[in-house]
Amino acid sequence: MPMRRHLSLLRVVGSRPGFVSFAAALAMLASLTFTTSVEAASARIAADGDCLNMRQAPSLAGAVINCINDRAIVTIVPGTVSADGVEWQQVRTSTAVGWVAARYLVTVPDGTIEAPAPAPTLPVLPSAAPSTPVAFEAPPAGGMTFGLAGTTSPAAVVAAQAFPVAGLSVIDPGSQRYLTYIPGAPDFVNSLNDTTLRADSVVMVRRAGTAPLSDTSPVAPAASMPLTGTPRTFASPARGGLVLGVAGTNDVGALIKVQPFAVDVVMALDVPTQRWLTYIPGAPEWVSTLNSVTLRPAAVVFLRRSQAASDPTPAVTAAATTMRVPITYYYCTRNSTVGAGDGGGFCGAMRNGSVVHAGAASCDRAHFGQQFRVVGDPNNLVYTCMDTGGGVTSEHRDIWFATSAEAYTWWRAVAPGGYGAIEVLTAGTGR
Repeated sequence: MPMRRHLSLLRVVGSRPGFVSFAAALAMLASLTFTTSVEAASARIAADGDCLNMRQAPSLAGAVINCINDRAIVTIVPGTVSADGVEWQQVRTSTAVGWVAARYLVTVPDGTIEAPAPAPTLPVLPSAAPSTPVAFEAPPAGGMTFGLAGTTSPAAVVAAQAFPVAGLSVIDPGSQRYLTYIPGAPDFVNSLNDTTLRADSVVMVRRAGTAPLSDTSPVAPAASMPLTGTPRTFASPARGGLVLGVAGTNDVGALIKVQPFAVDVVMALDVPTQRWLTYIPGAPEWVSTLNSVTLRPAAVVFLRRSQAASDPTPAVTAAATTMRVPITYYYCTRNSTVGAGDGGGFCGAMRNGSVVHAGAASCDRAHFGQQFRVVGDPNNLVYTCMDTGGGVTSEHRDIWFATSAEAYTWWRAVAPGGYGAIEVLTAGTGR
């Protein structure tokens, strides 16, 4: 089964460069088409809010040496190359020279300075006094917990915890990027600091240590509880993106109704067991483990906005393309000794910047953003190519799960022998 590495919560967003043999490199060079531009100029990165990969060589196999911020100004170096179906332009920044996809460059007058990046649109939530750090519920070693910062100092949040902290992270709903703070790391490493952290920010905290196997006992069906609390409205994330906030109620349905966007999944982490509880609108009750019993009004929840422009989940049409492809899986927590996968630990950010969740898939970059269904899928989900990896190429699809046991059971049902059928619903952006 192909193996690859995904991004963890505190890793830099970007694909792991693959190894290219000398013979393959010669063949690659022989296929390149060189042209020459008229003159050097300045250009602005136009990557729809994402950063743009700068590669060492003009090829999808070229090592990523930088990811240039959207709206940044670069200098065009004369000369372009056509390879892998991409027109590559060599550019220069203040720190490096490399190759980028020319389609994401907009020529601007020389001397133009970089446009200021928009301020992060972090969730607006009730908070404690701005200088009062808050102690969160303690997770097991290696586990995660959530809460409101209560302060603008990441160091103060760390100091307030009763356990050793490996790192903090905050998600920006608009860009779906993570601001991170690693205790003891140099200042230039940390994007979460005294100016980017707000007292009303929802902070994800990972405890130092190695996470044990998660609780595998089944979630017993629970009788409904009296509905209480007032649901809170969250900031709107990008389509397909996540936003975090305090529920304010144990009524999942009411929480969904007050949002200014269509919600296709609600998730909450049970901190002691590190088990993810989920609610999928429209799914049978037995599918959802997040309900009036398991959701607390004070709990931090993840809401994922629907992918489609009009927000409904895309449906399979007569025009949908059905094809047989290799299907594997990757996961956050290993809780089984059977099956195969990538070893676990994939619990954080994907290539598109959002946190891993049910319905996420890793695909070849040519299919990035593509939506598809898996024939015979017992979960009946629409999967989106949001992640990439050095071992996921061509038509291979690698599906994310919270635990290895869940993943293995699903994989045995839909991909006996390692292959299964998918129905492609929408084309990807190919980035």
